[in-house]
Amino acid sequence: MNTIPHKISPGSALAIEIIKRELKPADRKAFTADDALFMLEWPILKFAAAAISEHRWADVAMKVERMKLLVGQPSPAKAARAIQQTLALRSLKDAEAIAWRVAAGRTEQYIQVLKVRSPGGWWPTICLEGEDHLKTGLARGKGVILWAAHFCFNTLVTKMALKAAGYRVSHVSRPEHGFSKSRFGIRFLNPLRCNAELNYLDERIIIDRGQPGGALRSAKAVLDDNRIVSITAGAWEGHRVARGPLHNSLCTLATGAPDLAHRTGAALLPVVTTRMAASEAFRVRIGKPLATASKDNLEVVRTAAAGFLSELETSILEAPEQWRGWRYLEFVK
Repeated sequence: MNTIPHKISPGSALAIEIIKRELKPADRKAFTADDALFMLEWPILKFAAAAISEHRWADVAMKVERMKLLVGQPSPAKAARAIQQTLALRSLKDAEAIAWRVAAGRTEQYIQVLKVRSPGGWWPTICLEGEDHLKTGLARGKGVILWAAHFCFNTLVTKMALKAAGYRVSHVSRPEHGFSKSRFGIRFLNPLRCNAELNYLDERIIIDRGQPGGALRSAKAVLDDNRIVSITAGAWEGHRVARGPLHNSLCTLATGAPDLAHRTGAALLPVVTTRMAASEAFRVRIGKPLATASKDNLEVVRTAAAGFLSELETSILEAPEQWRGWRYLEFVK
C-alpha cells in the first residue's frame, strides 16, 4: 500500500492517513466449509424465529456460537486482545465476554432476518433519532449519503426504520453481503438475507470490483434525484482508504462515502444503530453532517473520516458488545 502525502491540521484530534492499495479480483471458491456449517445452523435459527420468543433469541444465538467450537470453528475470543487494548480494559476476561456477545449478536441478526421472512413478519420497536439532519440534508436538493457504522443490528433495523418513516433508500452493497463469500453461497444463501432487506429498500447497488464505476454512476443517479444512498462503513472495497486512531487502536475505512459526497454535494450523515440497554427496542441515531465543503478532495476525505471515527468512539463505549469491527483494528505501535 502506498501512502498519499497530506497535511495534518495543527491540533487535529485525529490524524488521518490516506492510503492507496491494490485490490485483487475476487477469487471465490465454489463451496466452503463455512457454507456447510451455515446450512447445519440454518434449521436451528429458523426454529428460533418461528417458535422461540424474541427475548430469548440472544441466548439461542450464544448457544449456537458455543456449539461451533465443537466443529473446529475459531473462538470469537480471538478478538479479545484488540478489544482489551482499544478500550484499555484491565481484564482479558471482560474483553472475551464482549467478543462472544458480538458473535452472538451477528447470529441473532440472522434470526431477525428469518423472522422478517416469516408469514407474521417481525415488528420491533425502533426509535429514529436525528431525523432533522436527514430532512435538512434532503432540503438542500442534492441527496443524502448515510454512512452506517458496522454494528450487529445495522443492516436490517436501519432499513426498517427509514422505510417506516417514509424514506426511499438505495444501499450500496457487495455480492458477498449475506452469509457467504463462495459462488454457491452468493447464488443460493445470500439472497435469503438480501431479499429480506429489499423489503425496505428501493434497490441494492452492487459493487463490481472489476468495474466499480457502474456502482458509482448508479449511486450518483440516486443522489441527483435527491434521494438517499446508504453505505456501510468498512474497508472491504475501494482502492483508497483512510486510517486513523480509534481509542487506543487504528481503524481503517474505505473512502467511497466521503468521496461521493464531495463529487455530488450530497450531505454525508453518520448513522449508528444499536439495541438499547436492558430492552428489546432499537435506536437508529443519525448524526450531524460530516464536513465535506472543502474543494480539496483529500481534505474532505480526511476530515469526514475524522468526524466519523469521533462519532464511532462514543458509540463503541456505549455498546462495545454490538460493534463488529473489532477484528479489523490494528494496534498502535
